[in-house]
Amino acid sequence: MAIVQGRTRAQLRQSIGYNLGALSTGTTYDAGSTTTLISLTFTGGDDNHNGKWVVVFDTSNSDSAETRLVSDYTASAYRLTLGQALSFSTVAGDTYELWDSPYSPDAIHDFINQSIISIT
Repeated sequence: MAIVQGRTRAQLRQSIGYNLGALSTGTTYDAGSTTTLISLTFTGGDDNHNGKWVVVFDTSNSDSAETRLVSDYTASAYRLTLGQALSFSTVAGDTYELWDSPYSPDAIHDFINQSIISIT
C-alpha cells in the first residue's frame, strides 16, 4: 500500500521548531505597520525578543509569508519592531512564527527542501 504524505513544508518547519523548543506561534492582536507586530501573547521584558526571527503570514494573501529579524521588543505595548519593513502592513488576525535566534526559519525550510529532493 502506498504511503501518502499530507504535511506542508510550513507544518514540517513548525514541527521541527516545536521539537527544538525554539518556536512559538500566535496571532496579531491589533494593526501594526510594515515594521511592527503587536500580539498579547508575547512574554518577557523589554528587548526579550531582540535578535529573534519572525515569520509573518499576510491574511489578505494566503501565499504571502515574510521572514524578518526582530530589532526591538517593547513589553508595555506587546510590540515587536522589525529590522526590515515587510511588503505589507500587519493587521489584527495575521499569524506569525517567532523563532529563537540561532534557528533561521528560512534555513530550516531549505533543509526540508533538501531532504525532500534527496528522498525523491
